[in-house]
Amino acid sequence: MAVKTFFISLLNYFHAIAFLIKNKLWKYFLIPGLISIVLILILFIAGGTFSGDISGFLMDNIFSAGDNYVIKVLLNIFIALVIFALGLLIYRPLALILLAPFLSVLSEKTEKIISNETSLVSQGAFFKDLQRSIRINIRYFLFAAFYSLGAIASGLLPVVGAVLSTFLLFLIQAYYGGGALADIILERRGLAVKERLQFIKDNRFLIIGSGSGFLLLLFIPIIGWFIAPGLGTVATTMSLIRPSIKSLSQS
Repeated sequence: MAVKTFFISLLNYFHAIAFLIKNKLWKYFLIPGLISIVLILILFIAGGTFSGDISGFLMDNIFSAGDNYVIKVLLNIFIALVIFALGLLIYRPLALILLAPFLSVLSEKTEKIISNETSLVSQGAFFKDLQRSIRINIRYFLFAAFYSLGAIASGLLPVVGAVLSTFLLFLIQAYYGGGALADIILERRGLAVKERLQFIKDNRFLIIGSGSGFLLLLFIPIIGWFIAPGLGTVATTMSLIRPSIKSLSQS
């Protein structure tokens, strides 16, 4: 059941594409998409600037690799992994904080179309959504940073370290990324922070599925960066308003 829930949530990204085309909601992607691209480019430039310096410092002062080609390759892979993880760790909360007011509107429109509700976005929702997103994403950032340190440390294990570290980092980022996307609709349903965190924990496989789709899109240059926030919001909203999610539908 857990695996099925994960894949249903992940496959909702494909359903979200058809939903967006049918209901002509692409216009709500423009501002979030452009902000997302700019943010990722800034992080790439910053990461590329410092990666060479970090690699050189470690080679000269810690590992004393000299001309050992294998050690250099493994070290560069590990550094690239760490920088990628840090980039994701920084991008996700920043993007979802900056985009929260826009994604909240998109989520509500998605829910209204699916459930035939007629409620409108309340006045002043822009700043309310921004404040909500700042609070929850700072919390998620701290948790993700703590667990990511352990995942990065596992990369030092011989042979399996890089694979294990990559898997754990992806899982951590998927969970907290999916949780941040889910929080948009959970807050709109009037759940308190404690209740939202418990809901996310209880539906962790659905949340990880939503977060996994979001992360996988980020591996697609430009197009993926552009559509990831909006498509992730629609797909997660579709997943959460399923009748089988009783703890949400009863709220």
